[in-house]
Amino acid sequence: MPVSSPHSLSASQAIRCDFMMEHPITELPPRALRMPGRTSRQIVSWSGMTMPVVVTTQAAAVVEWIQRQSGDIFGFDLEWKPNRQKDENNSVALLQLCGPNECLIIQLLYTDMIPRILKEFLSNARKHLGGVGIRQDVKKLEEDHDLVCQGQVELGILASEKLQRVDLQWRSLKKLVDQVLGMTLVKVKKITMSNWAKEYLDERQIEYACIDAWAAYAVLQKLMTL
Repeated sequence: MPVSSPHSLSASQAIRCDFMMEHPITELPPRALRMPGRTSRQIVSWSGMTMPVVVTTQAAAVVEWIQRQSGDIFGFDLEWKPNRQKDENNSVALLQLCGPNECLIIQLLYTDMIPRILKEFLSNARKHLGGVGIRQDVKKLEEDHDLVCQGQVELGILASEKLQRVDLQWRSLKKLVDQVLGMTLVKVKKITMSNWAKEYLDERQIEYACIDAWAAYAVLQKLMTL
């Protein structure tokens, strides 16, 4: 399903999600919880645009999603359960990827297996993965799940170079969406700090996770054309 161009939106439009429900494999190390694999395909819409999103714990669904992608620009994000205690270090729970026409949310804590194609995708330096604070994110992803990324792009640094604005170098995704796309990214702290490690994500969590990856994709795509 094609996604409307972000350039068609006015600066006053907000990214407000309206959730509408309707080759070899490498095994993961044993986990305390091994749930049956499941995949849902849903549509997230905001400001007149729609984005399909696949939410999965199944290696087969990840393989299919990657095989459908023909581009080399992607939004990238991670989520994990907030660390409430000083010595806590919760593992990455979600890996979000977004291309021009579709998003993917992988629940890493519940995956049946990690497909080799995902490792190859992430480690392919020709696949540009855009995110904010992505250097720290990819380090944590490698430490927690042995997934190595090579094509990461720090969006703030790229925006600073492309727009000749030093002040954008370490800005948040919300600020970059405003300055690069002329749009507003709504962040709700209750969702940001929610339990991303739970087995079944609720609608608002899926909306949030999808829109963050989409926003990262949209910012990277715009900057790469400048």
